[in-house]
Amino acid sequence: MKTFQRIAMLFGRSASEREGPGVSRRRSLGERQANYIVLASQVEEAIAADPVLSSAQIDVEVFSRVVQLSGFVDAPADMSRAVVLAGEVKGVESVRNCMQLAWW
Repeated sequence: MKTFQRIAMLFGRSASEREGPGVSRRRSLGERQANYIVLASQVEEAIAADPVLSSAQIDVEVFSRVVQLSGFVDAPADMSRAVVLAGEVKGVESVRNCMQLAWW
C-alpha cells in the first residue's frame, strides 16, 4: 500500500476521495489560465492585424476575462481603436485601458 493511501485510511477516506476535489480544482484553474492565454493571444492578433495599430507598443494581459491594455500609442484615436478591437474579441467581458500617449 502506498504511504498516501495509508495516511488517507487513517483519516477515514480513500485515496481517490482525498485526491478528487483537489485534482479537479487544480485542473479547472489550469484550464482557466490556458483560456486566458488564448484570449490574450486573440486580442494581440486583433491589434496586430490593424494597419494603424500594428506598429504600436501595446501589451495585453488578461485577468478573469478582463483585458488590460498597456503601453504606448501615437494618438488618442489609437487608444480608442485598441479598446474597441479588444472588446470585440469573443470571451472578453471588459477592457481596462492603461495605455499612454507616446511623447516622442
